[in-house]
Formats: sequence, C-alpha cells, structure tokens
Amino acid sequence: MRRVGWHCRASTLFKAMILSLIGFQPAIGAATLWDNIVPNTSIALPDRPKWLSYATADRFPTLRFNQPVQIVFPPEEDNARMFVVEKIGRIVVISNRDKPEPITFLNLGIKVYNYSESGLLSLAFHPNYKNNGRLFIYYVAREWNGTGWDFFNRLSELSVDPEDPNSALPDSEKIIINQPDKHYEHNGGGMLFGPDGYLYLSIGDEGEFYDILGNGQKLDKNLFAGMLRIDVDKRQGNPLPNPHVASSDHYAIPSDNPYVNLREFQGIELAPGKVRTEFYAIGLRNPWRFCFDPLNGKLYSGDTGDHTREEINEIVLGGNYGWPKREGSLPGPQSHAVYDADHGFVDPIAEYGREDGNDIAGMLVYRGSQFPELDGSILFSDYFGGWLGKAVIVEGQSLDIEWLAWDGHIADIALDPVDGHIVMADMSEGRIKFLTPPSSSKLSGLPPTLADTGAFLDVKNFVLHPSWVPYEINVPFWSDHAIKSRWISLPGKSRAMRYKENEAWAFPGGTIFMKHFDLETRRGDPSTKKRLETRFLIYTVFGSYYGITYRWNEAQDNAILVPPEGLKEAISIEEDGVERLQEWHYPSAHDCLVCHNGGPDFKASGRFGRYALGFNTAQLNREISFEGKVFNQLQAMDEAGKLNPPLNKSTHQLPRLAAPDNEKASLSYRVRSYLASNCEAC
Repeated sequence: MRRVGWHCRASTLFKAMILSLIGFQPAIGAATLWDNIVPNTSIALPDRPKWLSYATADRFPTLRFNQPVQIVFPPEEDNARMFVVEKIGRIVVISNRDKPEPITFLNLGIKVYNYSESGLLSLAFHPNYKNNGRLFIYYVAREWNGTGWDFFNRLSELSVDPEDPNSALPDSEKIIINQPDKHYEHNGGGMLFGPDGYLYLSIGDEGEFYDILGNGQKLDKNLFAGMLRIDVDKRQGNPLPNPHVASSDHYAIPSDNPYVNLREFQGIELAPGKVRTEFYAIGLRNPWRFCFDPLNGKLYSGDTGDHTREEINEIVLGGNYGWPKREGSLPGPQSHAVYDADHGFVDPIAEYGREDGNDIAGMLVYRGSQFPELDGSILFSDYFGGWLGKAVIVEGQSLDIEWLAWDGHIADIALDPVDGHIVMADMSEGRIKFLTPPSSSKLSGLPPTLADTGAFLDVKNFVLHPSWVPYEINVPFWSDHAIKSRWISLPGKSRAMRYKENEAWAFPGGTIFMKHFDLETRRGDPSTKKRLETRFLIYTVFGSYYGITYRWNEAQDNAILVPPEGLKEAISIEEDGVERLQEWHYPSAHDCLVCHNGGPDFKASGRFGRYALGFNTAQLNREISFEGKVFNQLQAMDEAGKLNPPLNKSTHQLPRLAAPDNEKASLSYRVRSYLASNCEAC
C-alpha cells in the first residue's frame, strides 16, 4: 500500500515538473477542493422520476437502438413483427418480443443525410404487403454533384427479399418523389396508408424560420408545407402528376384530390400544368407525425410551431391550416388581418403554448382495452417539453389537453397489435418504451421537499452534503437580479468527466448539478437577501437529463417541490426607494430543458455547453478562492484526476469567456462572451 501511494505521489510530482516546463503552473493546494469528494449515493433524486399518474418503462431493457424515430407493424400479420426505424438510415426488425434479437432489415448507408431533423424518417408497408412485399421509405438523401452535396426529400419504394422476410432488397429501390431540399430542418416525416388505400406523406416548409423559403401558401411551386396523398397503385382513372423536378411516373394522383382541376388560388391565376396536385391539405409548418382513427378513418396531425403554438389538427380534404399567416389559432409571422379573413384557414382542434411544450411529435388515436380510460383519445408526445398528453375527441369542439406522464425525446407512439402495449420510440436514449398505468408504476416519486433530497445535512442553515463541490463561471446567465451559487456532485470518487477544450463536456451517469437563487428585496442591500429557489439538473444513468425546482418557504427553513407545470409568484422589491412587484417564474419541468438542451448539433452550431450550459472550459477557466487559497478551477479538477483526458496545456492557452466588467478584455470579446452565456442555448 505504501509503495502504491509513493508511486502516485511521484507520478503527480513528475507530471507537475513536465507541465511547468511548457508554461503550466499548478495551483498550490488547489486539488484539495476536488480530492476529498464523497460519492453522492445518499442523494435521493431518481434516475427515472414519476411526475404524473402514468409513467414509461423499457420494453426491451437489454436493447439499445441508434436514434429510433418510428415503430411500425406490418398489416395482416399474425404475431406481427416490430420494425424500428433508426434515423441513421437503418431499419431493424424484432420477431420475438420475449427474446428480442434485432435483425437489420435495411441499411441505406451513406446515401442518408443524418443531421438534426434530417435522416431516415419513416417506413410504411403496402396494405397488401403480405402478398406483394412492397414497402415505402421516406428520408433525406444526399448526392455528390462534383463540388458539393445536393439534398432531397425522397420517397422510395422497395421490395422485401422473397427468400428472407426479415430483409429488404436495397437494390430494388425505386424513387417515387425526389424533392430538392435547401435546408436540413422541417422535413415533416409522417407516412401512412390511409383507409382509402392511398399513401399519405406529411412534409414541412423546407426549414429555417418564418417560412423564409416561401413554401407555406404555394400550390404551384414545390412539395413542401402540407399533406400529400398519392396513388402508388396507379388505379384506373387517376391522372399522372403534373411535370415537376420532384415527380415521377411511378405514381398517380387520386382523382378527388382537392387541387386536381385548380385554376385559381387566393386570387391568383394558376397555370394548370404547374399545380402540385399531390397536395391533400396545405399550410403546415412541420407535421412530424400523424395518425388515422381506426374507428372512423379521420386523419389527425400534429404541427410543430415556430414560437408560440403546438397544434393538433384534424386534416380534411383541401384544408388550409394557415402557416405562415397563422400559427395555430394565432396570427403567424406573415399574418395580415384582411388576407387571413378572406381565405378560411382551419383552426387546430387542440393547441398549447410554449409554457407547456416545444415540438409536438408522436401521435396515436388510441382504441384499445388495456387503458379503457384513454379509449377515444389522441395520445401525443412533446419531444423537447417531455410531456405525454391526451386530447379526448369530442365532435365539433376544441379539445382539452391533459398531461399523462413526463418523458422527453419521444419521437413516435404506436399501438402494438400483439400485446396491446402503447409503445414509444425514445430517440435520445435509444430505447423502445411503453406506457404503464398508474396502479403498476414502480417509479420513484420526487422528494417533496428539499430536506428529503439528501442534498443537505442541514437545510435551515444551508449545510450541504459533502458530495457537493462549488464552482464559479466567468459570465453568469442574467436572472433578473438574482444572486446564484452553483455546485456539482459526481456519482463516485473515481469517476472522471470527459473534458473537451472547445466542445461540450460529458459526464458520468448520476452526475447532478445544483443552482441556488437568492434575491435582495431591497436592491443593493445584502441584508435583505431572501432564498428563492434551488434547482437540480440530473444526468441519469440512462443518458438523459431532467430538471426540478424547489421553492423556499416563508420561514426560509425548507423548500417545496414546484409542480411539473411550474409556478409564478409576485415578489415585493424596493428599488431607489420605490416599491414594485417583480414576477418570479419558477420553471416547469419543460422550462428546464428549453435552455438545458442538446441542440441540433453542438459541433456545427458552435455550442459548447449543451445541457450543462455553464460547465465547460471557457466558463470554468478562472481563478476562485477556497479556504484562503486562490487557484484555477480547471487545474484543480485536473490535479484531482477528474478530467479525462487530462489538461495538456496551460490554462492561459485555453478558452476563457470575459465578464462584462473585465476591462482587460476587448469590448467586442466581452459582448461575444455575454451572448455566448445568455443566448447560446437558443
């Protein structure tokens, strides 16, 4: 034992000598802050919390998928196999639910452009698949043009291998629609055969913001921003599509599609040969998933909003849902009162605002016996908000939304015809999950008070459990005059964080961040400081994040869990001798992940915080004082063995954001630092 200890000390000393030769000066005593970490095993914050009555559970605990976005079951198949569509460009099939062994059904490889909202998005089996083996896929394709990549929203038909039902034939691909695409976002992605036997495909507005590419109210341009309906069987009497760069002769247009004989749209004369007769409905921004009611065949679709509304629409023949003139039932970014009134836009049957969610995704009309209380409801997920909700269908009325459970990044919801489970694709965790009823949930409830979390030895006197390590950042996020303190707690003494100089760090599962907010009720008077809230951001062993908030009571001796929908409070503040009310917003579970999010791709966007926004090299690279010693935080972490890989250069050579009052830095860099802290999460 003594020999091992000597070896560790010698290695540390040798490392310090080498680093000093390259200008790296270790901080004397700095490691003491990080060396004596106690594992956070006593903190009672669950990895998978139960927020509401319902919950989710792993359908296949031993399996992980690569960005699953859709779950599909072939029609008219006894003991129907489960097909999982992975956004990376692969489809896997599971034949035995009890002993699941995924088999690759199709792998499109590099022809799929997998980035942000692009990728392999959907699979649909022909209604007569059992006999003809025809299947259809929708994906964002890329093709090299000699100098760069061209991108396409591509609908293709393939055939199953007649010798192997668990394998599609890649070489059988026949391109049906190949719409050139300028942007990686807003590709839609829903695809289903309707009760009429026609193929329906939802497509977004091509991307970016405010319909800047001008597709939202166009019937003679391209195949964007609506619901398509085509005839892949080319039934007698159905015409071919009008000539267009995206179309082919592999499909026909249902003769009753609403724009087949259109000559005028919104007061503008249209050339007959230019109308995109594939449209069934228009005015949709980004309809990711849709569903048919198996009882009556009605079509319902979500539509992801821009800045204000998430929508559930009943899609009707020839319906115009208003984008970008409307967003939900509200004026859109290109609204015009007279214009809007003249064109009969269809309002959603249900909608909610950004205080509740951000990105309506999976959708299913539930008709089943396992959850009789949900029968006749539209079930849906909010991808970033993390909510699973229901809207009970009532003819001729706007629908009320009720939240059932909380689980983020659910990209699809489906009904398993074999066992009746409501199954879900969690794209972030790579899991297939299912909904559990209130009576059977084994998930842990969240601690009702701050004292119950185990994070404190003495809540009243604010004495923390020794597993917490304080840290400071260069440019704090502006929080309405609040004074904030920050800590991190690691799951074990030997666990290291994956350090990156210019990118987001990675953390071991079980890492917890804590941030505490105080507010002076008389501006500038520290003696009036009041405890407001304490927040936790938990990185679970499942690879996902969630956030919770505790609101301090009037006695200031404990804090109460804020409900998942959040809370608002008016606080009396005195400033310059004048009293006023300041509204304080305690964040909902959704609000936490609005800012603490993964972003579309942090490398491409230059984001270096991701979920743990302030815990990165440029923010942590600073000196702090602890027990009378001044040291650099990064050096302290490194000397304690908490960085993997270890630092290989002086902290003077590493990125460092500059605070607004740091006059040693240029004004432009201070401005950019402020924007990096306050705006990068958006």
